[in-house]
Amino acid sequence: MAVSSLVQAAAASGLVTVTSKTPLDDEAVRTLVRRAIADPRGLGDAVTLEPDAEDHLVRLASGDVRKALTALEAAATCRAGGRT
Repeated sequence: MAVSSLVQAAAASGLVTVTSKTPLDDEAVRTLVRRAIADPRGLGDAVTLEPDAEDHLVRLASGDVRKALTALEAAATCRAGGRT
């Protein structure tokens, strides 16, 4: 699944509703990342994140879950050898 389609699927499925330009707090980003990993409409548990990696992803997002989902999808694509 392409990055934009992951974000679109997450938004369409109710995983994420992107309506605010106000940054999310770290726990909200963390929750949405975990949902995207677990939900079959997202990555369907095809990847796991070590706690340090999850912390780093949340920090990089700086409150923008779109950044976190994009980075997550890129990592999942690399791990799968380009097959998603």
